[in-house]
Amino acid sequence: MADHLIACVSTHPVLFDKTNKNYKDNDMKDNVWRSIANQLGYHDFEDAKKLWKNLRDTYVRKRREEKETKSGQAGKQEEVEVYGVHELP
Repeated sequence: MADHLIACVSTHPVLFDKTNKNYKDNDMKDNVWRSIANQLGYHDFEDAKKLWKNLRDTYVRKRREEKETKSGQAGKQEEVEVYGVHELP
């Protein structure tokens, strides 16, 4: 079901593209969500919107986590004082 929702939303840039001239037109977006909900068999378009928000938020969170912890990533360099002289390890 999620794949179908992603496919439907991807064909309607007004829902996700902030540079789209109609991005701030909530009536238009609600009409698009109603159409998507009908295509996917939802009774209420709010259910489709909630599922999309959940999918998008999960994706963004995972991407952020991936960027923060990469394998082989250099850690912070800390100064180490050896015999009164500061050195980097």
